[in-house]
Amino acid sequence: SFANKLQLTVRTVNGTPVSSNRLPAIELKASSDPTLPLALWTKLTNSLILTNGIVSVSNLDVSGPRRFYIVSEPK
Repeated sequence: SFANKLQLTVRTVNGTPVSSNRLPAIELKASSDPTLPLALWTKLTNSLILTNGIVSVSNLDVSGPRRFYIVSEPK
């Protein structure tokens, strides 16, 4: 059911397009507790889709407890 699904959109802070060479390094993590250290957050395996410089992630399941999301680009 689409009722329990979320789509996230990821953009750069300054509004410039995300380049395709950056996409493989981008990680999306989730946690039900935002106070946990980042190392304890769960790395999600949903596909990251790049369209016109904007990254999107579809079909995130939101049927369970409240979850918080963070996007990072480890160096």
